[in-house]
Amino acid sequence: MNVGAVMRQITGELDSLRIIHDPLDAEEEFDADPSHAEIIGLPPGDSDHALLVGDLIAECVIAMHLTLPAHND
Repeated sequence: MNVGAVMRQITGELDSLRIIHDPLDAEEEFDADPSHAEIIGLPPGDSDHALLVGDLIAECVIAMHLTLPAHND
């Protein structure tokens, strides 16, 4: 997902949404991910508002990638 696209999509519906750069270190079979971000400020639970915001965020998905095991060469 593109952070800017998510923010534009959600702005009119939810002003508490924040996207925080949160790079991940390599762990066991996973490579480091310096582009990782965390979405905070989402509505709690499975309320109608939470479902709506989830649907709006899902519309911003531009690609899906399978996780691959790290290569230990």
